[in-house]
Amino acid sequence: MNFLTKPIKLPLIATLTGLILLPTPVVLALTPIAEMRGKIAQLSSESLQKIAQEITVQVLVKDTRGTGFIVAKKDNTYTVVTNAHVVSRGQPYRIQTSDGQIYQATLKTQGDSFKGYDLAVLEFQSSKNYPVAAIDNSGNLKNNQEVFAVGFPVESNQLTVIKGNIALVSEKPLAGGYQIGFNAQTLQGMSGGALLNTEGKVIGVIGMGNLAILDRAYTYKDGTTPDEAIVTQMRQLSFAVPIANLADMEDNKAANYSGKVAEIDKIAQQVTVRIDSLKSGNGSGVIIAKEGNTYSVLTAAHVVQNPDNYQVITPDAKGYPITTNAIQIIEGVDLAVVQFQSQQNYQVATLGNYQISLFKFEEEDIARVFVCGFPASKTGIVKRLLSYGQFVRADLLGSLLGRDVYSFENGYNMIYTNLSYGGMSGGPVFDLSGQVIGINTASDSEYRNDESGEVVEIPLGFSLGISINTFLSLVNKTPINPASLQVKTSPPPTLTQSEQDAFYSQFILNSPPAKANSLDWLIYGLEVLRLNKPQEALKAIDKAISLKPDFDLAYYAKGLALAFTEQKFEQALVQFDKATQLNPQLEQAWRWKSISLANLDRHSESLAAIDQSIKLRPKDILLYQFRLFVLFNLENYSEALKTVTQMLALKENNPNGYFWRGLIYFQQKDYQNSLKDLSKAIEINPNYAEAYGIRGGVYRELQDYQKAITDYNKAIEIQPDWVEAYNGRGSAYIVLQEPQKAFTDFSKSLEIKQNNPDAYLGLGIFYIAQKNYEKGMDYLSKTLELKPDYAEAYVIRGKIYVGLEQYQKAITDYSKALEIQQNNAEAYAERGAAYIYLKDYPKAITDLSKAVELNSNYADAYMARGAVYLVLQEAQKAQGDLQKAAQLYQEQGNTQMYEKVQQALQNLTKTP
Repeated sequence: MNFLTKPIKLPLIATLTGLILLPTPVVLALTPIAEMRGKIAQLSSESLQKIAQEITVQVLVKDTRGTGFIVAKKDNTYTVVTNAHVVSRGQPYRIQTSDGQIYQATLKTQGDSFKGYDLAVLEFQSSKNYPVAAIDNSGNLKNNQEVFAVGFPVESNQLTVIKGNIALVSEKPLAGGYQIGFNAQTLQGMSGGALLNTEGKVIGVIGMGNLAILDRAYTYKDGTTPDEAIVTQMRQLSFAVPIANLADMEDNKAANYSGKVAEIDKIAQQVTVRIDSLKSGNGSGVIIAKEGNTYSVLTAAHVVQNPDNYQVITPDAKGYPITTNAIQIIEGVDLAVVQFQSQQNYQVATLGNYQISLFKFEEEDIARVFVCGFPASKTGIVKRLLSYGQFVRADLLGSLLGRDVYSFENGYNMIYTNLSYGGMSGGPVFDLSGQVIGINTASDSEYRNDESGEVVEIPLGFSLGISINTFLSLVNKTPINPASLQVKTSPPPTLTQSEQDAFYSQFILNSPPAKANSLDWLIYGLEVLRLNKPQEALKAIDKAISLKPDFDLAYYAKGLALAFTEQKFEQALVQFDKATQLNPQLEQAWRWKSISLANLDRHSESLAAIDQSIKLRPKDILLYQFRLFVLFNLENYSEALKTVTQMLALKENNPNGYFWRGLIYFQQKDYQNSLKDLSKAIEINPNYAEAYGIRGGVYRELQDYQKAITDYNKAIEIQPDWVEAYNGRGSAYIVLQEPQKAFTDFSKSLEIKQNNPDAYLGLGIFYIAQKNYEKGMDYLSKTLELKPDYAEAYVIRGKIYVGLEQYQKAITDYSKALEIQQNNAEAYAERGAAYIYLKDYPKAITDLSKAVELNSNYADAYMARGAVYLVLQEAQKAQGDLQKAAQLYQEQGNTQMYEKVQQALQNLTKTP
């Protein structure tokens, strides 16, 4: 019962989410969330009224007033948008919020009501928490679209929401930028209010009622005049300026965080620093220690590795030069410590030193994280960014989805969905308690030139980091005194589904403007994909394709969204094929084509696709690793061994190479060589949980159960939520007749992963061992109900039927296993053994012969066939099989069985 080999047979993308892109079989469970949001997109009138009430303010200007709405918050500074003509009377300006509070305001921007845009931006200060409007600047405006005009009419001085429909979207903006004509009659005092769509998002700023007094109101902004019929129509409508016209909206809009997100953001603001260089832009870092006036900042090595003039920019905007001797690169990983001197009192981050489980299976259990840093800016205005996401499971196969430049050889052992851009390298990764659990080191991005020729970063992949555990294991190689670090060992609580949704809702991206190009739409689609919105992502990517039908990256991105978030692999293949047709050099498309084919069990085609990928990137170790995965599914172990040789030629001390070769030997029942390679992998990487787990399986096969348990214990210590390790240890406890410990392990496995067939299988065996056959068989039946094609479970139930002397039922189960896996040597051997009990020796010999044909190292099958030949008094054949069995047992280190067979051979030679 080789529990720990099961993950190798699982689909590459098993759950994330079923998360992500990198060292694991995972796929984010994003689809249900997206579908749910789609259903609630059109808000009720009560919800719209509530949104309008919360975001809308009165703008008091001298002795007059108009309307406005809150669009941003930065610390205690709120930003309000209104009309330029509302503020035209001059200061003082005041803002009255929804709770009746009145604040002094400052005019930041005022447009031209006729020649420019009739828009203005005000700011006010408050320690209170006011909601911020959601913006839709996509420019997707259609006639008959339902809209809601919001404002404070002078007559009633009460918030009013008037429903209407868009009746005209002017082909050119009118004076003041007015372009959205709608049939709701606005009232005096509502100028500057929001025009909302049915989702409660702002699409425009209202400011011109019907029958405007000034004729020039109905002239175009460029000075031309509409024809008379259109002017007549316009006079019947109210108008709004599209919110997309608000210049530099992104620069003015700050995050509107609340609750836990606001707490994390406050911590991030206090401990995150910018690291500027003279020659190569900026990076990020985090303050982790203070001794006297010396502060230590942890960052990525590549941020400070080149000769340059560096300085740390602290949260109070002060700059501190970094001398060359104040930079300590940590050998072997992409980490560095830089130090600066200051008499100022800066906050020091708390480090989270605990094992982060990357083996969680339930969506709500997957670790959520925040990444903070300073994205590089073309304008020179560098602003701090906080992004939210979740881990991609980083167990055995996830790194196959990464790129070699970001391989785990650099110490990268964290993969997460958070958005991360150039300039954010070295920034902190926070858990839900605000503890720093990692350093953000890379983002798997592609770079292309836009229409103007500028290089643009395209976030095709996910983000990678290095855990704080790794840093703490190397801290003695730095100038930091470990005693100066603030370290905690408690992980944060998990989030409920509603809490997850609430977190994601605070990270909203504005849609590209109406005139956006294909690259803009592609980037937007990839970004919202990271924010758990696959349907919106697909729409954006389709928009990119419609604007540029030969856009290779857009087809690749669409395939990625279909495969990764929705597991629609057939549809994804169409997109990857299109991408490779347009650009045969696009390695990522070949890679994901191979992954998709593997998930469809089309392994021969998958092998051909990954070989194309390897041709393009012949030194990418991770591609060879995925090739091994495909070869395992093809059970082509000889070719797999050749692939391992290629991996080790690229990097001799690659623990993954030794691990895979040890796994191959395990599959071939070459246990001594398997132990040798797995031990080598552990020697190179002492925290290699999978190597301990598989080695535990080897020891179990060698019936050295105490060593097996020792290895399972270590695997569980490293990865406390690895179900296969609990299953393996539980099976060892059963053999050692420690049933209660076995029960505890299988129950824990089931607790971690509900509907886990291996755990049900183990519990079934537990109850059988307790002679509770009815309950045991119920659990085995549940196993097969959950996984009807579980050949190994049929074999195990067959063995139990043999123990119950129900041989025909056993044969039925073995035959079922062989229907599923025609080359299952164990099923042939066990069915042969059942025929022996029925004294059907010809069938027994046929099955046992097939078993050794399939597996020439199958010692048990040779021994059983030798026993049959003894019964049939064919001594020469019996002796040959028993000698072969003894040889194999000795080679495999199975001393107990070797001695038994040797005794049988001695008895045979004594027989006259």
